[in-house]
Amino acid sequence: MKKALILALFVTVSACASPDGQTEMAEPPMDGTIWMLKHIGNTEIANSPTQPFIKFDNGTFQGFGGCNQFNGGYSKEKDRIRVKQITATKMYCEAIDTEQRFLSNLQRGTRIQILTDKLLVAEGEKPLLLFKAKKL
Repeated sequence: MKKALILALFVTVSACASPDGQTEMAEPPMDGTIWMLKHIGNTEIANSPTQPFIKFDNGTFQGFGGCNQFNGGYSKEKDRIRVKQITATKMYCEAIDTEQRFLSNLQRGTRIQILTDKLLVAEGEKPLLLFKAKKL
């Protein structure tokens, strides 16, 4: 059921562009926005004080995986993304499995798409990570 929901969201994100390639609603920029992790594959991530997030900034990124701070580099061309390197602190906590899945899927991602306040990282057509823009 959750897989179908994530796939439906991915299709919706893909389908909501107007014919000229512009989305119908205002989108936050990828760079400079704090993106809160909402799903890893089919697994929903609950809101919490230790909720994972990422912030992109002109070829670099930084964030929190649930246990550790991380950073790295990426290249992006249109909807294609390539994560070059991820480094992280090495503290252990109960959320370490979630953090490892998050960072592994981030590394595997090949496509990125934004619609309204959501950012999707996918491997081809397979949704890997879904984020929501943090309201400031």
